[in-house]
Amino acid sequence: MNLRLILIRFRQSKFFPIAVILLFACLLEITIFNCKHWSSFFAKKSDSYKVEYGSAFIKQNDGTFLIGEGDQTIDFSDINVVLKSSLINIDIVKGDEGRFYAIPIWQAVTDFSHDEFYGIGERVIYPDLKRSEYLLYHLYGEAHELRIGLNIPVGTVISVDTELNPHVPIMFSFKRFIWVVLFLLFMYVFRPSSGLYRITYLKIPYKVLLLILILFFVFNASVFNYLSNVNPFFQWERGDSQEQYQLLADAIKGGKFSLDIEVPQILKNLDNPYDRIQRERAFEGTGQWYRWDHAYYKGKYYVYFGVVPVLVFYLPALLITGIQLSNHTAVFFASLLLLLGILGTIHEFIKKWFPKLSLGMWLLLTESLLLGSNTIYMLKRPDLYTVPIITGLAFGFLGLWFFLQSIGKDEIRYNFVAIGSLFTALVAGCRPQLFLMFAFFFVLYSPIIFNKTKLISPEGGKLALELLVPMFAVALFLMLYNFKRFGSPFDFGANYNLNFNDMRYRKWFWGRVPLGLWASLLQPVKIIQNF
Repeated sequence: MNLRLILIRFRQSKFFPIAVILLFACLLEITIFNCKHWSSFFAKKSDSYKVEYGSAFIKQNDGTFLIGEGDQTIDFSDINVVLKSSLINIDIVKGDEGRFYAIPIWQAVTDFSHDEFYGIGERVIYPDLKRSEYLLYHLYGEAHELRIGLNIPVGTVISVDTELNPHVPIMFSFKRFIWVVLFLLFMYVFRPSSGLYRITYLKIPYKVLLLILILFFVFNASVFNYLSNVNPFFQWERGDSQEQYQLLADAIKGGKFSLDIEVPQILKNLDNPYDRIQRERAFEGTGQWYRWDHAYYKGKYYVYFGVVPVLVFYLPALLITGIQLSNHTAVFFASLLLLLGILGTIHEFIKKWFPKLSLGMWLLLTESLLLGSNTIYMLKRPDLYTVPIITGLAFGFLGLWFFLQSIGKDEIRYNFVAIGSLFTALVAGCRPQLFLMFAFFFVLYSPIIFNKTKLISPEGGKLALELLVPMFAVALFLMLYNFKRFGSPFDFGANYNLNFNDMRYRKWFWGRVPLGLWASLLQPVKIIQNF
């Protein structure tokens, strides 16, 4: 069999598209994604330049530098070549335990057209990310001097390795390669002529469909787990404001709602502790500080974020393991509940209104809803502020799923109404604004709610009972929780936060509603080009 025949048969085989995709992804990785290598390939090296470190760099016997007070600049002089690239390799030898270092730097240069230093932009160097240490330049003719300014905490010990016009090596990112392959496979599988659009979702055998749903869930859960751990900055609870849910879990375990933290007497003595300027002036130079973004009320600290995530995630973890749950772990668990709710909701929508929908459209619809729910952003920023939002979304979709299940062909499944009502009510204990998702209930049950005869019938009465009992139970708990803390069942405590301004006197202005709707829902996406 000659080579030509082999190639023809291979091109006709089902493995040919995969081979093309792998080859194309490899070419992209070597060329486009390694543009720094090719940009610096013909750079002329210069060994005649001089390097001078600022007064903040205190050299140690082992060649490392202790960062002290003073000038944190590195000056390169007598360069006299066309500068195309530089290597600024900074390793943290000793610093704050557990902290991930991202080192912002600024740059200035003199060249053929500029006798005085001019700025050429700021960058960020990640000591654990090799490709961030190589910088590219497009200057005016030959460079004469280059100045690099750092911003490293005093007391840190670093090692520094610098080089001008290095040939940037090819750095093949296997992770990026896999993601590109997956993207190209996605584009190929979901092309208009794909056979996925000829498979009806609901006609797939039950066991096969269940397997597809499980694989879909596991795949997305794996992506969610990766995203929630991708940014080391969120792997430790930085600052006082990030550990509020953990402190509240401790407080509830001890039988109280105020945090077990001593409030400085300085804060208690202030005329208006909610005035940020007055607050910071009072604490300046005292060696003490207040708890940022905590609710402060009558001499005690509270948490004004919804309490439900604490009861669902943090408190059970503390009681069972004795260990405080991290915020990024809570966000991951909440994302799994959200994924489950979205899968269930879409499945019920298809069963009731779109029975001929194809498997391909189901996959596109589900992934589009996941992307549109802001899940990706929340998983990449899994901090305290994300926890109540993603948990509220999760309970909202779970509630909608059960409401949809409650509508049978000839009858109402009232037990599903009760479960849906409970999940939806819990949204108010996470992020009260998201309780707007309850509006779907009125749409689904409009034939009963807006029909006077049906509304006052036994069917309407039982529907109201199953809906209102869980709602009132959760509302009663939340109102009691608020009353015990702030003396009002309707006060969640947000106005008492020690933040940027005194929110106790914030009022509602209808004139700001159109601008708010524009900024929140209609404003186009803003794209930036900085890494």
